Amino acid sequence: MEQDILAEVFTAEKEVQERLAAEQRSSEELLARVKRELAEQLAAAEEGLQVESGKVLADAQEAAAQRAVAILAEAVSRAERLDRISDEALQEVVAKILTRILPEEPS
Repeated sequence: MEQDILAEVFTAEKEVQERLAAEQRSSEELLARVKRELAEQLAAAEEGLQVESGKVLADAQEAAAQRAVAILAEAVSRAERLDRISDEALQEVVAKILTRILPEEPS
């Protein structure tokens, strides 16, 4: 009778160990699968960020180029306007400025 009980205990213990080993393998497989899925998600997110940052950079470069063209056009326009001012008009402006900054000569 004791032999039968002891055999049943050993059998039960062996079953428990086998179930624990099966659960361990199942947990390891699940963990490996989750790690793979997370790695794939991370890689996709990184790729998306690289694409997005490239687009943002290209947009910024385009905006800067457009702004530079506008600034250059304004500078050319101003230079043309200044170039059209006659020498007489420039002499009048210079004379007015000089009278403000130079002291009057004593009489």
